[in-house]
Amino acid sequence: MKIILLTILLFISVNLKAQFSDEFDDNKFGWTEISGKDGEALIIDGKMRIECFRSARSIYEPILTSTGEPNYIETHFYAPIDINKDFSISSNVLVKKINEDNAFGIILDYIDDGNYLSFVISEGKAMLLKFENYDLVGRIRADIKLKGQRKAEVNLRIKSTFKKIEFFVNEMKALEVRYLDLTSNGVGFYVLGQQVVEFDNLIINQ
Repeated sequence: MKIILLTILLFISVNLKAQFSDEFDDNKFGWTEISGKDGEALIIDGKMRIECFRSARSIYEPILTSTGEPNYIETHFYAPIDINKDFSISSNVLVKKINEDNAFGIILDYIDDGNYLSFVISEGKAMLLKFENYDLVGRIRADIKLKGQRKAEVNLRIKSTFKKIEFFVNEMKALEVRYLDLTSNGVGFYVLGQQVVEFDNLIINQ
């Protein structure tokens, strides 16, 4: 009987450790929060709220401003996961407007402002963008059934398994990438173009 009880407690303990969640009631996990002339990323009313004030020249090519700052807004933290093992990341998103001039999504493999992967969506398309020193060095694009609209609720999810990463939008697979090596457990959110996006209920499973 003791062995069975110990097994059950061990099973519960393992599964509790396997899931990480953040409902943004505070900033106990150390997300970057910023506020400036280009935009802001702040935890407000239980959500990570990101607003970008600048129009995007292109959703494919984030550029530096005259002051040397990126023209997109991102926030990140370092997740308690082993990137070499299977994991999934999901978040509920409230978007002020979806159109072809704006993009938003989830950052993976974040190293610093100019080096990261970004799974993003805009009207009618999903993309994986890879940046090195602010330069776009890789891109995969797919058409999706996401119409331009205002005050849209969207669920984003990333699933990483052995040598394969899948990107889901409202539980529909949007992209699949293979043989992409990750080097950092930096995870974040990304907004490009004049846009307001609220991220909530971040869940990471491993």
